[in-house]
Amino acid sequence: MELRMENLRLDDHDEARGILSQVLSILQKLEASESETAVVLEFINSTLKPRLDVLLAGDPVGIVWLIAELAKRDHFRDVLTDEAILTHVLALLIHQEKKTKLTACRALGNLCFDNDSAREIVVRLNGLHPLVQLIASLHEEAPLDVSLGQVCVGCLLNVTNDFDPLQKQALDSGILLLLLDFLKPGCGTPAFRGMTATCLYSLLCNANSGDYATTSGFVDTLCSYTMQTDDDIQGMVEILAKLSESDDTKRAVVDTSFAQFIVAKINEVKAEGGDDDDKEDFMENSTNLLVAVSCDEHCCSVLFHDDSFFSSCSNWLASTVPLLQSTAALIFGNFASNDSRAALLVERGVARQLIRVLEEAKLEDIVFAAAGALRNVAVLRGNRKKLIQEGCAKRLKELFLESGQLSIVCKAVAVLRLLVDGEGRDCVLVEDAHDDAFPGDLAVELGTDVAFVQKLKSHFETVDPRLQGEGFKRRALGGWDMSRTSWVSSSWLQGGRWTRCHPCPWLPLVPAARPGRVPV
Repeated sequence: MELRMENLRLDDHDEARGILSQVLSILQKLEASESETAVVLEFINSTLKPRLDVLLAGDPVGIVWLIAELAKRDHFRDVLTDEAILTHVLALLIHQEKKTKLTACRALGNLCFDNDSAREIVVRLNGLHPLVQLIASLHEEAPLDVSLGQVCVGCLLNVTNDFDPLQKQALDSGILLLLLDFLKPGCGTPAFRGMTATCLYSLLCNANSGDYATTSGFVDTLCSYTMQTDDDIQGMVEILAKLSESDDTKRAVVDTSFAQFIVAKINEVKAEGGDDDDKEDFMENSTNLLVAVSCDEHCCSVLFHDDSFFSSCSNWLASTVPLLQSTAALIFGNFASNDSRAALLVERGVARQLIRVLEEAKLEDIVFAAAGALRNVAVLRGNRKKLIQEGCAKRLKELFLESGQLSIVCKAVAVLRLLVDGEGRDCVLVEDAHDDAFPGDLAVELGTDVAFVQKLKSHFETVDPRLQGEGFKRRALGGWDMSRTSWVSSSWLQGGRWTRCHPCPWLPLVPAARPGRVPV
């Protein structure tokens, strides 16, 4: 497509004709000199913009093609950001001829590329509506016009990218479902589907996109597309991680076997080794997605009984890769939400692995994740004696005394509280205990350890705002009776009496348990 000089309504002696010829010649070069740039800018300001109506009357498609070519370059795009120009470009989106619509899309996309001023004009002109209509009309044609479709989707990406007002308009228009259809098997070319995936990713990065992406089949299609094409796995995983707060998303990730697919990809990346920012981003988003998925009971049940998935998580727990260690610990902690699974985690040696992680790990997030997992395993009363025998209490006591990290200290206390409660007798300290309810060996050991009790008492009496209120009792200490702190300390030292504590629920462990975040 090029501009036809003979179609323009310019006299042969019109100075503009000569300048336009120069401009067309300059556009053929990859780089324009400073003087050539000045010629083009002069043409835009003195001819194109003042005489736009006359030029368009002669060759509307050719002039819009010229605008599209000029707008590829930053210094020309800024000057072309004009309401009159955009009005004419938008009007051609509803033209009957394909080449006209295609040229208008190119011009609009180039004008709006990284250009919020042009996007603001599009908002004022309600210019997104005809573009969405054009994309919708592609679904009515058989076969799909891939060349026009790819330009339309690319234009939509440039118009809306990182610009909230137009992204919200696009989401409100139902564009996600229109784009999703383009990802289905056999639709268009790989390049077209790749452009569509990129546009979807941009829209789904919008803070409000989750409300629009929970429709039936949406996540299933994303998962199937990624597994079949291997295109832009990193981008798709990031989208799914963002949407993973929805239970529907979690279950679709598991029911389509996408979780297992991601585990295989993680293992491939791990085997390849090497430091690469893209690989690191993929690993972080993938593991965040897997941990989020494991917070759902249906997903836990499926993944727990998947031998390959379970084996990979077990291997990660013994890995030297910190991210994989913490991920495995969080997933196993979520598996323990069910009594039968919690018992099997001890039986299969996972609890022993978690204790070994506590003994060997140096990074706070790994220790925190492993302790959180052991806390959930210890919710099942039948597991507690076995955990003590494996050395869990000994290591947790050491962590409590040695660690300067409040999160680690609190998590250690939470698990110890459960382990003490699980010894031969029911045990939390109260004043009206029956005569036959004496503490077990662990209770005596902790209650007669002056350093342990003094540190525990100091945390109860701290003025640190993070240790105040019911939220701290419930989440961090997991049920210690903080209203009787002075009596608890003295009773432990003297071997006081015990009775059953209130039931302690399991706590879901989420990707937020990593550094700088707090688990639910």
